[in-house]
Amino acid sequence: MAIDIFTADCHFEASKVAKSAEIAQYFADLAMNYEKNGYKKLHIFLDRNPTHRNKMLTLYAELMQDKEIDVVFHLMAPYSPMLNLVEYAIHLVRLKVLHHADHKLSLNEFVLKIEELCENKKIVSKEQIINILEKIDSLVPKY
Repeated sequence: MAIDIFTADCHFEASKVAKSAEIAQYFADLAMNYEKNGYKKLHIFLDRNPTHRNKMLTLYAELMQDKEIDVVFHLMAPYSPMLNLVEYAIHLVRLKVLHHADHKLSLNEFVLKIEELCENKKIVSKEQIINILEKIDSLVPKY
């Protein structure tokens, strides 16, 4: 899941396999979508999940070698879910989709519900993003 902090657009893709190649393709698709919309630079903040390591970045670079968009990956501090906007969004997805869900729903039905929330910008609003970013900022020590 990726969230555009300026528009509240949510980019979600479910996969039974989340290995480096799939993650690299997800970020390449995301970057190409932004490039198609006229963006020249994109900053992506990643947690320390092992699929976000060197192999994924190498595969991503291969996929994007002839593209013009400049994508900068930033790795978050280890063990810092409270500093990750997507973790807050995932919590909201749990509340909106999973909390009172029928136990008979299939994985595909859950995916469709989450995709619908993303398409309708109902996971997180611009105002919620601002509030979350202010909370994250308050957690970072000021020197």
